[in-house]
Amino acid sequence: MKLITLVASFAVLGACSEPLNHADDYLSRLENVLDRDADRSLSTGLHVSFPDQKKLEISPPVFELSIKEFLGMRQCRLHTIVAQRNSQLGKVATDSQRLFNDLEILSLGPTCIEKLGDSTLANKLSSFIAKKEAYLNTAAWQAILASQEHRSFWHDKRLSKDYPNDLALKLTKELLVLSGFLAAIQNGERHFTKQDQSEIERALGQLRLGDGGHLLAEFVKLSGSLERANSVIQKRLDSPLCHKQQVSQQAKYFSNVVNQYFIGKVQARSVKLEQRARVLMPLISDIEKHVLAYSTPEYRSWAQARDKQFKIGRAATLKHARLIQELYQQCGLSPGVPKD
Repeated sequence: MKLITLVASFAVLGACSEPLNHADDYLSRLENVLDRDADRSLSTGLHVSFPDQKKLEISPPVFELSIKEFLGMRQCRLHTIVAQRNSQLGKVATDSQRLFNDLEILSLGPTCIEKLGDSTLANKLSSFIAKKEAYLNTAAWQAILASQEHRSFWHDKRLSKDYPNDLALKLTKELLVLSGFLAAIQNGERHFTKQDQSEIERALGQLRLGDGGHLLAEFVKLSGSLERANSVIQKRLDSPLCHKQQVSQQAKYFSNVVNQYFIGKVQARSVKLEQRARVLMPLISDIEKHVLAYSTPEYRSWAQARDKQFKIGRAATLKHARLIQELYQQCGLSPGVPKD
């Protein structure tokens, strides 16, 4: 019974263990075969954190009505929308719910102003509608990109060890829905049906399950490990691996490590990450292009740092492959074609 329990415990531990970091494994083997230590002082990349919520808050325009003015709007459908906004539920509504409320106000406002005629209330309402219209793109940014759902999207979640092959939710449809929604707003659309709103809210909710943060973290780890691997090769470039292109035994070992662990594992995984980035990042860019200009400076700085990390990570394997080629040239070798 003790033996069975012990075996079961190891099985559970094995199932919960972290997947092997191929880049770190390759780095260790590279240090051994080239007899050089990596520069451990090199930065391993920085996983940029989504800005604090307080850094994403922008105050909306205020619209105050007296009881008499509010009652004066009873002939308008807008009266009900304003009442909903000022109710207890309206005060605790999410930014996306407030955005839909704003859109209804903008959709119904002109008709109400016309019904009120040449009056002080009509002028006051007209001024407020203009302010609301000017603030709309900011409200749209807050509702989508400053949301808790989007924050969760960029959180590094624990995903399957087979990521990105085993991806439960690709989010392609959902991101297209959100981009289309923002495009419609900028094209002047103000009326969205309850069905439209439900679809948009559902797409936004699904962002919580997204893999943006995990994908970024994978590229950060990859670039960090390969930057250290680059330092190993740089050190060895000053001490010939081969003389007169005669392949040494050490060069053969080096070639095997490159073929088996860099090309066979690190580069193969990098290709899969790159494929996911090619799908995901253009969709994110399509959303951001509509409202990034209306975001806070902190959000724009974060987005810029995020994109920089992606760029570094996506270029890391090519940069390393070029360094390998420099060392191979001493021996007349080519990656993937070891000599006997």
